[in-house]
Amino acid sequence: MCQPAGPILLVEDETTDALLFRRAVEKITKNPPIIEISNGDEAVEYLVGSGRYADRRKYPLPSLIVLDVKLPRRNGFEVLEWIRSQPDNLRFTPVLMLSSSDRSDDVEKSYSHGANYYMTKPFGTEEYTRMANAFAGFWLKYNEQGQCPRLTAS
Repeated sequence: MCQPAGPILLVEDETTDALLFRRAVEKITKNPPIIEISNGDEAVEYLVGSGRYADRRKYPLPSLIVLDVKLPRRNGFEVLEWIRSQPDNLRFTPVLMLSSSDRSDDVEKSYSHGANYYMTKPFGTEEYTRMANAFAGFWLKYNEQGQCPRLTAS
């Protein structure tokens, strides 16, 4: 199930962090298709396409998922584990864990559950912009996803 240039699904419960992430990515790519969700249960609902997310034209599957580790209802590890257990190609969607924690056990747990990348949240707008440059450069410009065309960074 190729999602060419699908949206980035950002699952983040801290509105300031979500805003900083969005602003940083907007500096790199024009009109980034970012869908923001604030808890783990809602992320699963979005990915299943149920409830208010049933219209796939309005809520397409993402080409990339950015997951906070500490989320209400279902934490990031649980969402990641659920994604990787799916029988369809959703399990191959790149997942980046984004957390304020740099604890090695959180990093290792993320990778052992199938994360493609782990980023520690930077402090301040300038650091978020640097992170977004690295993020966009790799994930939006250079990363290959099978036969899916990449999202494009400016």
